[in-house]
Amino acid sequence: MNKYLAGIIIYNPEQNLFKLVDFLIEQKVDVFLFINKSNLISDEIIKNKKIKFYEIGTNVGVSEGLNFFIEKFLESNYDFLFTFDQDSMISRNFVKDIVNVFLRARNIDKNIICCSPIVLDVKFKKNKNVNNISENSRDFQYIDFAITSGSLFIKESFHKVGLMNKLLFIDGVDTDWCERANLLRYRIIKANNVFLNHKIGSKYINFFGIKKSYHDQNLRVYYIMRNSIFLLIYGENTFRWKSSELLRTIIRLVAYPCLSSTKLKTLLFIFFAFKDALLKKMGKMNYIEH
Repeated sequence: MNKYLAGIIIYNPEQNLFKLVDFLIEQKVDVFLFINKSNLISDEIIKNKKIKFYEIGTNVGVSEGLNFFIEKFLESNYDFLFTFDQDSMISRNFVKDIVNVFLRARNIDKNIICCSPIVLDVKFKKNKNVNNISENSRDFQYIDFAITSGSLFIKESFHKVGLMNKLLFIDGVDTDWCERANLLRYRIIKANNVFLNHKIGSKYINFFGIKKSYHDQNLRVYYIMRNSIFLLIYGENTFRWKSSELLRTIIRLVAYPCLSSTKLKTLLFIFFAFKDALLKKMGKMNYIEH
């Protein structure tokens, strides 16, 4: 019988974390919390659910939290690792469904090392339940990139590709790992009939009917810009990714200040991001307390 471990990185979580933890426990998954910042919600979950947790007393970011889970997983007898953000939500059949897709796909292609669900942005689909979406005729499709939340890994994933890049702290951590996998010719798939409700960005803009999420927090703007520039210059990534990311970075350079509620501060943090990326001043920044 397969054994499952789920790692959730915690930073001042909201009420929905109760439901995510409950659904994972119901599906026979051992849950482990990595606490960057606790609150009454995380304290109550730890007390009442009796799940494992690790708290260092300071915020060390997403990359360090993921690496903690990965190292625990590699040392354990678990067969599969799931990684989640605290604001994600799954269905009651999520684990069984995505594992079945992954195993069927691996029978076809042994180079597959990661399986991601279809991610539904809750800002656009507030009234849509993941269980009510009609099934796709194809089990899975190959993709170049998967967000870490809801993704399924095996030990070979990290033996072949390595850990997450701790220099990035947050933002771009999953991008960097997937790009290294792509360069090594390992494959990432998306399960076409498995869904994850997830909040992407803090706001969205509707541009001629096209809805696009974005961040209106200078903290996130800084990390997104800094890490994108760093990976473009110094990262191990494909030419295809570099080309598209360069265009995205140029768009962000214009869009973030225009859409920001604190335009001058946003411009300042974009300047800090460029400076720090060029100087390889990475890890946790100290311009904003977090």
